[in-house]
Amino acid sequence: STQKFTGTNGQPVWDAGNTPINGYRCAVTNSIPSNLTKGTASGIASAMVFGNFSDLIIGMWGSLDLMVDPYTGSTAGTIRVVTLQDVDVAIRNAESFTTMVDALTA
Repeated sequence: STQKFTGTNGQPVWDAGNTPINGYRCAVTNSIPSNLTKGTASGIASAMVFGNFSDLIIGMWGSLDLMVDPYTGSTAGTIRVVTLQDVDVAIRNAESFTTMVDALTA
């Protein structure tokens, strides 16, 4: 039968870092929302993604464009630097990924 989670005995399920969860590598990013709602828990739910990231394809075109703009901040004596990198992302097999959008994190 499938194991069921019964509690943490006051310990976190995962202490962010290089520690795997259930044998899988983990990472934290601010690119996934953490202000979602689950029932009456408003603004404290997070999204999570689990997947076979070898099936994630990242394409980068051209080189990094770098523009130095000495004019925009000239009255404050600052220089503005703007960069652009053309990138696209695709998934080889949609079945390789799943998401959870209501993980309570607070």
